[in-house]
Amino acid sequence: MREPQLDGLRAIALLSVFYSHFWQESSNLGHLGVRFFFVLSGFLITNILLDVKGHDHHTAGITVFFARRAARIWPPYFLTLGFCWLAAGPLRLPMMQESLPWHALFLSNIWYATHGSEPWALGHLWTLAVEEQFYLIWPFVILALPSRHFLKLCGALVSCTVLYRVCAFALGKVDEANALPFDSIDALAAGAALSFLSAEGWSAPRWLLWLSVPVGLAGFIMQIAFDLGNLVQWVVLEAALVLPLAAIVAVAQKGSFSKSLRTDLSAAWAGSATAPISSIFRSGRFFLH
Repeated sequence: MREPQLDGLRAIALLSVFYSHFWQESSNLGHLGVRFFFVLSGFLITNILLDVKGHDHHTAGITVFFARRAARIWPPYFLTLGFCWLAAGPLRLPMMQESLPWHALFLSNIWYATHGSEPWALGHLWTLAVEEQFYLIWPFVILALPSRHFLKLCGALVSCTVLYRVCAFALGKVDEANALPFDSIDALAAGAALSFLSAEGWSAPRWLLWLSVPVGLAGFIMQIAFDLGNLVQWVVLEAALVLPLAAIVAVAQKGSFSKSLRTDLSAAWAGSATAPISSIFRSGRFFLH
């Protein structure tokens, strides 16, 4: 499923990450961009898998799904790992040799949760690890789960993620828990639920869209402008902001907002200096942190 307006949303997520990396490292804007990307990913990947489920040849469809993900991500990914391995000395990358097998197996998030922030040059790969782990499990969940239980599962996953954060906060393990895949399940599940509802012909009611506006604005300002501590920022706001992020994706599919993104952001992306490599990095997963 390729929709230019959703590529525009990816560009917004990428810009927020770049801002946090290169201009204001203390900003939470990059983290919001990562969360936004996970909602998008849950939506798009579920859409592909629901289409596969609608056809008779499930095995062939899943094989094509995995082949396309590998062709899109693996070449630049392993090229980066190879470069960092060769440059470990000049770049002063401690623990590169020990961590490399973890990165090669797309377990970067597990490594950073258990070993800390080194090697720093590969720190952004934890998000890609979460994506790959999602790809590995979600197709089989989609194929095995009856449609009538799909939304129940998504709701349960969101609830379990909130409970996971509460437990991690109570144990004082917020930094470690933040990198593990369980922390991102609510965003992925919200996107997946939106994809399922869209496939069923559902349109978000106006009251829900209007509710997402104050929630999104208040949550955005609180995340960016204030240091409210882990209980509010990580436990409460992380869950609350899933609603406006999902609402943006829902609105972007239809109406004038999608047209604006399609004509402006996607055109700017295609015409930028990075256009020759946009086919490799279009998904944005490679850079997210």
